[in-house]
Formats: sequence, structure tokens, C-alpha cells
Amino acid sequence: MSTNISIIARVLGDKTLRLLKSICGFNGVVGLVIYGSLARGEYVSGLSDINVAVIGLDSIDKKTIWRKLSVDPRISPLLLSEDKLKELCVKGDILCHNLFKESLILCGSNRLKEISIYYGPRTTSYTIAQAKELALNTLAMAIEGYVQGNKIKCLRNSYHSLRYTITYYSVRTIQRVPLRENDLVNTCIRIAPPNLCKFFNEVRGMRNTLQYLRLAELETLLHIVATSLKTTIPPISSIMMALRNLGNAKLIALRIKKLEEHKAYGSRAHYIVTASIPSKKKIVEAEVSWNGIVFVEDRA
Repeated sequence: MSTNISIIARVLGDKTLRLLKSICGFNGVVGLVIYGSLARGEYVSGLSDINVAVIGLDSIDKKTIWRKLSVDPRISPLLLSEDKLKELCVKGDILCHNLFKESLILCGSNRLKEISIYYGPRTTSYTIAQAKELALNTLAMAIEGYVQGNKIKCLRNSYHSLRYTITYYSVRTIQRVPLRENDLVNTCIRIAPPNLCKFFNEVRGMRNTLQYLRLAELETLLHIVATSLKTTIPPISSIMMALRNLGNAKLIALRIKKLEEHKAYGSRAHYIVTASIPSKKKIVEAEVSWNGIVFVEDRA
């Protein structure tokens, strides 16, 4: 990994670095890995998480580790058994590429290197499907953040949705999972539509300077991602209208539900909206299509 360890240490701070190293001494811990934007040298203060993966045996004390890691709210922890990591790598999971290609291993390097050699990062049909799914999931989270007024959430997930869309093109076309921004940019130029590459560069700039997406830019994101993935997705305005029609409901969660898949024409999608209706003191789940609300059901 080429990112300077001193930069990572400065972002973490002495207290958090000591905390992470202390986890290495826990019974059953096989290794601890810092991955994601911090490991790649692309960390943005106030926006990025610190991704930490703890790999261990089934006997590790997960509750204590979770409690210790939660002391620093920037940390986004992942606890994986060694067997589960091997399973994910064989399957072709993108996480495996992150953990072994662009990461800082704080402890357990010999054991993790062995896992990498025998089970290591692969690109499979699963990797293609996963990249597409992650692009849609993060798109939904970006829209969710915008509707909720959470600008950081919207910006972070808009950026990741574009990353996964480029990854989808890359894995499908040249069987590679690009991780660093420069690699994503160069790969995009080679194999993806120009509008995707141009908009990714724009959102990169917005991410680095903490400029937030407006509705028009979010609609552009939706159009580019949907077109790239051959999926038709209703406009964001349909969510706003559905919330009004539900009685000025407040959005709790949003996901994109793929309906049918067609080899030539792609797939259609609807929104699944979970919302609270203050006037009725209840929570509902609604499916929202191009033509409005398809169904509504109460949630307990």
C-alpha cells in the first residue's frame, strides 16, 4: 500500500491508533485491517468513515470489540470470521478486493496473506451482480439523504454510487475491480460512457470540497446510473409527491426494488418508501412507481 502510514496515523490520532492495536491482542483475533478511503489516501475529514475490519475465530468477544470501537464515531467496524472471509473471497465479493489490494494490515499480516494466496480476490459473475446492486443501494441512500435533508449522507452515497457503476462496467468488461480514484477515472475513460466519467469527476470535486448536490444534480446522477445499469427508475419528484399524498409523511428509509429483468431491455424499478405520518401517529411502507403509489401497508 502506497499511502503514507504517518498520514493514516495523523487522521486516526494516537488514542484511536492505540485502541485499534489493542484489539489485535484480543483472544481469537486473526487480523485487523484498515481499508476504504483512508487506506487509499482519499479520506475527506467530516465526510469519510474509517473502515476497520476485524477478522477472527468464532470465539472472539464480539460485544466487547464493538463497544470499544464505538468510542470513535468515525469508525465503521466490520467483524468477520476467518471462514466467512474465505467464503466471500471465493465468491468474488468486492470487500475481499478492498481488504487485500488497498489496505493497511495492523496485525495478522502472515495469516491474511495466506488467505489471500489461497482464496484471494476474484472477479466472478457474483462480482458483476454485486457492483450493480451496490450502485442501486447507494443511489437509494443518496436520494434518502437528500429528502431527509442530510447533505453529507447524500454527497457520500452519490460518490459511492458512481464508483460502483464504474466498477460494474470494469468487472463486466475487463474483469477488474478498480479501487483508487485515479484507476477508476482511467478505467472509466477506457470503457464507460463519457457522461458517466464527466459526472464522476464533478462529484469527486464536490466531495473533496464538501459541496452538496442540488436536486438537479441528483436527478442527473439518477439518470446516469439508471441508464448505465439498464434500469428505469421513477424520478425523485415521485417520492416527494408520495410523501405529500400520504399526509405530509416524513421519510424514514428508502430502497430501490428491481422488478423484472429482461436480457435486452434491462429492468424496471420502483421505490419502497418507509415513512412516518405524524398526524396519524403511525409508520407505513409504500411502493412508489412512475404512476404514483402502488400500495400502502401499516408497519408495526
